[in-house]
Parts: sequence; C-alpha cells; structure tokens
Amino acid sequence: MNVHMKKYEIIEHTADVGIRAYGKDPNEIIAHMAEGMFSLITDLSRVKVDTKQEIRVKGMDYDDLVFAFLSELLFLHDTYGLVFSKFDVKIERAGNNELILSASVHGTKIGNNAKKLLIKGVTYHMLEIKPEEGFGTVIFDV
Repeated sequence: MNVHMKKYEIIEHTADVGIRAYGKDPNEIIAHMAEGMFSLITDLSRVKVDTKQEIRVKGMDYDDLVFAFLSELLFLHDTYGLVFSKFDVKIERAGNNELILSASVHGTKIGNNAKKLLIKGVTYHMLEIKPEEGFGTVIFDV
C-alpha cells in the first residue's frame, strides 16, 4: 500500500472535477473522499463544527457505498444547507454479504461559509476504491 502524506487531491476531468483520496483502509479513503468533496464546495477552514448527522447506507461493493454516501451528503447539503468537515466512517459486512457504511459527519450550515463550486451529483464514471493500493477516485458532475 502506498503511504501518502495528503488526504486527497483534486483531479480535473473535462467539464467535471474529481477527487483522488488516500488512506490506510476503505474507511479512511471514503472519509477523505467526503472531505475532498466538501473542499470543492466551500473553504473547510471556515467550517465551524456545530452540528452532527448520522448516516447509514448499504451497497454490494465499495463503489456502491461511495456513491450512496456522497450522494446522501450532497442531499443534506442541497436540502438543508449543511457542509461537513469531519467524517467518522465505519464499514461492516452484513450477513447477506452486503456492505453497510455508518458515519458520523460533523459540520455547520453554509450561511457562514462561502460557496466555491456547485456539485450537481456523484458519478460512477471512473469511480473506484482500491484499498490494497491505498486510494480511491470519484468524479463529480458540476
């Protein structure tokens, strides 16, 4: 596994934008993907952590989990004006071989934080999680 000092980097992709996130395991990689996504939306250094949300999504593989988790975070952002900067992610395998991602996410309302970029959605294009190599990639529709 590659050891990286940075949590994520921005990937330019034609008319879209993406994140390549790094971590020691799928939990950390996915948490860094979420942090990277919100770094595109707002300046994370200005996010005052004063709210917490619990999120639980299911999927058959890591790609499904990432898509469902980041889509849920975007829903909370679009619907309630929330931005998040801290992500505690835990993935478990259910009895039917399905994966369950449970996360505590911490952030605030966007009112105090300037928006940088409007992300319309998460895509499956180039979506991959490679825990054995210590990274994952996700592209966003902007």
